[in-house]
Amino acid sequence: MDGTALARTIARAYGKGASKIGLPYTQYRPASATAPMATALGTVTAAFKPSGKDFGAPSKPENAWFDGIMDTFAVQPGDILVGPAGTFFVWQLPTLGAALCVECNYTVSVVRLDQPVQSGFNDLGATASTSQVTLLQGWPASIRRDGRGEKSDSDLPGTGKVGNWVVLLPAFAGITILVADVVERSVDNALLLVSLAELTDGWRLIAQEEST
Repeated sequence: MDGTALARTIARAYGKGASKIGLPYTQYRPASATAPMATALGTVTAAFKPSGKDFGAPSKPENAWFDGIMDTFAVQPGDILVGPAGTFFVWQLPTLGAALCVECNYTVSVVRLDQPVQSGFNDLGATASTSQVTLLQGWPASIRRDGRGEKSDSDLPGTGKVGNWVVLLPAFAGITILVADVVERSVDNALLLVSLAELTDGWRLIAQEEST
């Protein structure tokens, strides 16, 4: 048995396991940067557990990483799965393991501001902009508190640290997120200014709360 055949056998085994303990999830494969969940691809039977832990183990609020038990040949990195336990997207498909997935807790848009001044915060901790271009709209994402925070650029008396967030997003071909782009949470319209953008199997962003 070669590596490809072994990988397919293991994927089938995960699929059989999911058929026993899993539930149906609607599968989306984004075809548009501004309507990623416009059309469902189908249904995948899946079960999720905190990455590296047993089924039934609690997941801390700051944890975004889950093992997805499913037929891994039925999904691709970036696929979005919506079902009884919430919304997840596939981050990585190890050759001989379960799918590494991200649990999503927000829907976001990503915009690029037309900056008349240097990118980033102005001296009161907000960005100055006259127009913007929407890069992504309506995307499920994970936004978790980074926990460190940074001192506000305003340095005014009584100002504390500005909170940092870790944002995880699926990658989409042709879209590049840059430092100083803005992530907008749809639920509360909060704005998060990107200070670090790293693309691996998906986007990992460090973002700072933006004063409005």
